[in-house]
Amino acid sequence: MRLEIDRVADAAYLELLDHFVDRTEALDPRRFVDYDERGDVVGVELLSISRGVDLSGLPHRAELERL
Repeated sequence: MRLEIDRVADAAYLELLDHFVDRTEALDPRRFVDYDERGDVVGVELLSISRGVDLSGLPHRAELERL
């Protein structure tokens, strides 16, 4: 698991698996979930993090909360 924060872009990405991203699902305009070809969650992208982060409904929420 790896967390990357880009302060210039005001974004964060949590990589859960080192897999190829097959598809991305937008939960809303600020939250995106990446999946591999098997449907496993690869990562979570969060935008506009300086405005706060809504973790509700995100996969692997406990890991995100710890970070």
